[in-house]
This record gives sequence, C-alpha cells and structure tokens, in this order.
Amino acid sequence: MKKKTNWLSALLMSLLLILTLGISAMAAADSTYTITINPGANDDSTLTRTYEAYQIFKADIYGTGESAVLANIDWGTGVNGAELLSFLKTTAPYDTVFGSATTAADVANLLAEGKWTSAPLSKTMGDFAELVSKSYLTSTKVSGGSPLTVTGSGYYLVKDVTDLSDKQAANSAYIMKVVDDVTVQGKENVPTLDKKIVEGAGTVEANTASIGDKINYVITSVVPDMTGYKTYKFEIDDTMDEGLTFNNDIEVKIDGTSVDFDQKENGNGFKLAIKNMISYADKAGKEITVTYSATLNEKAKLGVTGNPNTAQLIFSNNPNLDSSDGDWPDDRGTDPVGKTPEKKTVTYTTKILIRKVDGTDKNTKLAGARFQLSGEAANVVLVNGEIYKDTTPSGDYFMLKNGTFTTTEPADSNDYYAGKKFTKVENVTKDTEKTNLIMEAYTNADGELAFAGLNAGKYSLKETEAPYGYNAKVGDETVTISAVPTITTCTWTVSSSAEVLSDGTIVISLENNKGIRIPETGGIGTVIFYLVGACMIVLAVTLIITKRRVRNKEI
Repeated sequence: MKKKTNWLSALLMSLLLILTLGISAMAAADSTYTITINPGANDDSTLTRTYEAYQIFKADIYGTGESAVLANIDWGTGVNGAELLSFLKTTAPYDTVFGSATTAADVANLLAEGKWTSAPLSKTMGDFAELVSKSYLTSTKVSGGSPLTVTGSGYYLVKDVTDLSDKQAANSAYIMKVVDDVTVQGKENVPTLDKKIVEGAGTVEANTASIGDKINYVITSVVPDMTGYKTYKFEIDDTMDEGLTFNNDIEVKIDGTSVDFDQKENGNGFKLAIKNMISYADKAGKEITVTYSATLNEKAKLGVTGNPNTAQLIFSNNPNLDSSDGDWPDDRGTDPVGKTPEKKTVTYTTKILIRKVDGTDKNTKLAGARFQLSGEAANVVLVNGEIYKDTTPSGDYFMLKNGTFTTTEPADSNDYYAGKKFTKVENVTKDTEKTNLIMEAYTNADGELAFAGLNAGKYSLKETEAPYGYNAKVGDETVTISAVPTITTCTWTVSSSAEVLSDGTIVISLENNKGIRIPETGGIGTVIFYLVGACMIVLAVTLIITKRRVRNKEI
C-alpha cells in the first residue's frame, strides 16, 4: 500500500510539474528577453562592442538559467535549417550521427545527448557554432551592444562582430545559449606584454651605460586562454635605436622551459614568433619570458635624449576565423590581429667636454693641450668624433701647433710637434683584462676635447701636455658624474666645478697661462755689444800708434 501511495504521489507531482511548465512555456512563447555579455579578461574598456544574435532553435523553455530545457523545438529564424540538416545528413563524418535525423528536434536531441562531442565526431560546441555561422545563418538577426533584446525563446548564437584590428582586444568566441533573461561571460582573452632592462637582481625602465656596455633586456607575458582557437599567432616585434647593436642572443621560455621560435630581422631589432603556440594551450596563465641583449655603440645619442628600445606583441584576436598553420600573424592574410601598446626602455650615456682657454684672454681658445682620461665607467671613448693617437715613431699624421693634423710634414719645425707621429682611429675599446680605461687626446682648433659615451661614475682628467707656449696646469681634475634616468629624460649632476648643460653634456673649462719669455740672441743687445767692441778696438789701436810715435821721438 505504501509503494502504491509513493508511486501515486510521484505521478501527481509529475503531472503538477508538467502543468506548471506548460503554463510557463505558454507565457514565454512570444516574450522578449535580454542577453547581457560581460567583457572578457583584459578587455579594452574604451571599446564599444557590437554583437549579433541569431535564433538557431525556437522552442518553449522550461526552467531558468543553466537548468533550462527546450521543448516543442523547431528551426529558428536565424538559420537555414533545411540546408543545415541536409549537410549533416549527407556529409561525412556527420552523417554517422545525423543520418537518421529529419527535424530540428532530432538535431537538437542529438546535440543534447552529446553525440556531437563524443566519438566519432569528438568536436566541441564551438565547432558546431562555427559550422552554422560560416554557411547557414540567415539575415535575420538582432544587432547592437550589450545587452541585446531578442523576441522569442529558444537557442541563440551570439557573434562578437566588433572591428578589433590592431587593438589590444580580442573578439569573443561564438556563444550558444538557451535564452530567457541571461547574462553570459565574453570568451575573449587578451594577452599583455611588459619590457624591462635587467639591472643586477632587479629590473628598470631606464638606465645609464658607457659605449661598449651590454644592456640586458627581459620581455614578459603569459600564455593566453586559447579556447576556441585552432591555431594561435604570438609574435613579438622589437625595435632598437641605431645606438644599440642587437647581440642576437634570444632565449624564450614558457613556465621556465625553453621553447622553439622563429626569428626575423626587424630593422635594427628583430621579430620572433613562438612555434606552434596552440600546443601550449594547457599552460594558460603561465609566464612567458624573452631574454636578449644589445650593446651600446658609437652611434649612441648623448645626454638627455637617450637610446630607446621598444617591444610590441601581435596576437590572434578572433577565434571564429580560420587561420593557416603558420606561426606568423602575416599568415592570416587579411584576418585581423590584435596589438598591445608599445613598451619602451631607454639607455642614456653622456660626455665630458673640455674647453681650454687662455688664462688672461678667455676668448682665446687653446689647441694642442693633451689630456688623459681615466675611469672605471668608461669602455669606449670617442674624442671629437675621431682620435689621433700618439704612435711615435710610426704614424701617418703630424700635429700642428694649432691642434690640427696633417699627413704632410711641415718644413718649419716650429709649426708642429717635431719628432711625434700620430695614427687616426675611430674609437678605442677597453682591454677585456683591464678594469680601467686610460685615454689621451688633444684639444682641437676650437680648444675643445670631448670624451663621449660615458656612464655615471668617477673620472680623473690630467693635463699631460700644455698648449705650445703655455705652462701646464698643475694637478688633476676629478669629476664624479651621477644620473637619475627615467623613461622620458635623464638628470645628470656632477660633484665638481664642472657645468651640466641642458643637453646633459658635462663641461669643464680649464685655463692656461703663457710662459715667461727670455730674450733671444740676435736682437738689439747684440748690436750694442758689437758697437762697443768696435769702439774699444779703435781706441786701443789709437793708443798703440800714439805710444810708438812718442817712443820714436825720444830716440
């Protein structure tokens, strides 16, 4: 009796549920509903997204939310149902599952039973959405931003049709949803990129260096959520200023493990694409690191300008489009790709400019003063764009007393530094076994000497030879250079009497006084001596003659 009572109670409850659901379905048949799409991760908040909704199955809905089910199913207004059914029934391998289907309800039931996602098809519902979207949608749709308002309950395909070419954003994968009033999460995922200079154990956006220094860089990103993609393009474009020489030493790691990549030239920098990026889909959220280096070269900009290095990520941003199997975004043809904003680092270097003048007349510039620069923060030093190095006894150049150089030996030894020979070089590189660079050079015809491409640090300047006719300056000049580099400029300071110009040049003005001149032989003094001597000789001769005459008379 108890079993009968339980069975009867269950039957009554079932009839009551059916009655209730039927009333609910009848009430919802021609009602309006809203589909709200929330943005995906890292979405560009400034974008106005556009969506389209297509009714694939029209039906009565029983229940709400994830527990909602369909009844009285037919083809919706947004799909060419007859053509889709024909394709599924007659095309391998779909015919193995849908060969016996004759109605929209049959197709819907097979989908609900998991026949699409299990063998032999083993596809995703995203694949079903892509198939329908590619060939079988009608022109009947609802367009607009989120939320979309649709009329009629059923099963809808929602397309994100926002133009995102070159934007840091991605289109959402197709959304298939049973509709009452529903909120869904956009499936787009946007990767990000960051770039830094490695300094010791940390990283910075800007630094200072000497010409010849190696600058180490690191680019970081994460493996994006590649749900809905069959292939995925992940390209990094790096652009270097001409003052940086790429060392071609890239290493790419995902979650700490080195991965394969392709590499191309990109002007003075490079492009790289991670090979078969889609194979790392199971590592979504894991860190990607790209490390490499460049050397600051003799073309480096000095002072406050800086030598930038920029990087940008180019990535697949529409999972609903077919793509080739190639790894480069260019392989997509005209298909759009996303781009992150450029990330920049800057390296600064400066110069010490010596200005040599007369101690009495400051407008008189002194050429030919030789200075020696030493300092641990110098690797390569450029002097006035070129260096004439003393290589006596060999060398092709002679240095004139005015500070200029010639390959023709002057006839008058007073016009040049006789006995000295010089060789012209473009730069001097520090010996790898030395920790300190010592460089000597001469002030030019304008009384200037520039030691360029210097990092912050302590330097010593010593005048080792005075300009012709001048006394040498006594003592060394010590200059300590400090720097505060930022992404936009660099503030250089000195702890000495030196001056820092607005362009970041360190200027040191030094004076020399003329030496004391001793009268030379061959002047008016010699003539006087000659005249006095001649007079004395005449007087002596006269005295001798007079004395003889007196003696003769006495005899």
